[in-house]
Amino acid sequence: MLHLPGLTLTGELESAIRALNKLNFAVRGIYGEGSENVGSLYQISNQITLGVSEEDAIGKLSGAVNQVVERE
Repeated sequence: MLHLPGLTLTGELESAIRALNKLNFAVRGIYGEGSENVGSLYQISNQITLGVSEEDAIGKLSGAVNQVVERE
């Protein structure tokens, strides 16, 4: 879960979502798939799980989240 009020207010969230989608991450609202954000809270999760070790999945997610936080 990330709180992204800056990206939401400036309209830059869409470009961040597109970049995350290209890296095989999903961005969803606070209540998961099909939900909208509430209070600028978003879920970011990996879309690929088969053939990826837990360490690799967590490392890639951590790197992506850090980049989004930097943009925030």
